[in-house]
Amino acid sequence: MQLLPPQPIQEVVKKLSEHYETYYVGGCIRDFLLGKEVHDYDAATAASVEEMKEILSEYKIIETGVRHGTLTIINQHHHIEITTFRIEKDYIHHRTPKSVVFTRSLREDLKRRDFTINAFACDPDGNFIDEHHGLDDLNHKIIRCIGDPQKRFHEDALRILRAIRFAYSLGFTIEKETEKALFRSLPELESISIERKVDELKKMLMIKDKNPYSILVYYHLFPYFDIKAHSSIASALEKAPHDLECKIACFFFSGSYARKTLKKWHCSKKMIRQVEKLVEYKKIVLSNDPVTLRHLIYENGIELSEKILCFKQIDLTLFHQMIEEHDYLDKLAINGNDLITLGLEGKQIKEALHRCAELVLASPSLNQKEYLLSYIKSLMKK
Repeated sequence: MQLLPPQPIQEVVKKLSEHYETYYVGGCIRDFLLGKEVHDYDAATAASVEEMKEILSEYKIIETGVRHGTLTIINQHHHIEITTFRIEKDYIHHRTPKSVVFTRSLREDLKRRDFTINAFACDPDGNFIDEHHGLDDLNHKIIRCIGDPQKRFHEDALRILRAIRFAYSLGFTIEKETEKALFRSLPELESISIERKVDELKKMLMIKDKNPYSILVYYHLFPYFDIKAHSSIASALEKAPHDLECKIACFFFSGSYARKTLKKWHCSKKMIRQVEKLVEYKKIVLSNDPVTLRHLIYENGIELSEKILCFKQIDLTLFHQMIEEHDYLDKLAINGNDLITLGLEGKQIKEALHRCAELVLASPSLNQKEYLLSYIKSLMKK
């Protein structure tokens, strides 16, 4: 059994290895050994950034992180990140190395990595290097820090969440001394930006057929995400569809609380809006009939409406049929400008548009400009 990246990636690594030691490293080898599909490939090399640029000049090169010796090489739409062998020293705020020293030694590069199961290397000919007995830990399903675990977590506190995520996703156990150090190091998570912590939470939430609630409670992680633990979250996560916004909505009991927290998390406006709506719809009873579904789509759009229905475990057959037949309201045949010409203003316009929407949502065939203007004129006479 041999690691076989796509041919364009093999070509890049082979070419660089003809001049400098170059190895596939990290997660791609771990996933390969676990029999998982490998999606992303990383390599490490003795070549400097400038040497890489010169040798690989025929390919598209993105300067992903030159300061840390990393380039992304693209060949025929396949990409690989290649990083110069390096040593990291004197971490700042339990996350960022104060200095990066480039080296020609693979051994030194592997020593700086977080866990034994992430410290594999493989040359282009398929020869594996396992300096830290990661294969033993992989076979025994163990997450173990390289070297002193207390030191490794102190260097980069995000490793705390990575250790938990790897153990959770792979069904592994965190090695005894590593776990002791992890618990002692938990307060250092305060120094990590909320975005990075939430990225790890999102990854845990999107692991299929798993519920992270008990893990978050066991490791006392809720406070580090500015959310509160509650037993009802566990059952909500159990029932939630495999959708990130739906999973996140399980943690909240009011839309305003969700919005406030997700703003702290620096989530996108779209995610904040969707999660807020999902939380609000927890308390709303929805019927699975055409009029209700037309209202839902009109107010929320197709994408969010489908999430809401899935979140509330409502059958989607009728919804999909209505979408296919375009039996929903995109927009009214009239707008505010049309109503201004009738002499309406301010709140009158808003009320008139609302009345027209209610009419059309019940009977879509009435969404005609002349009919709706006539309808409004009749209301004005009353």
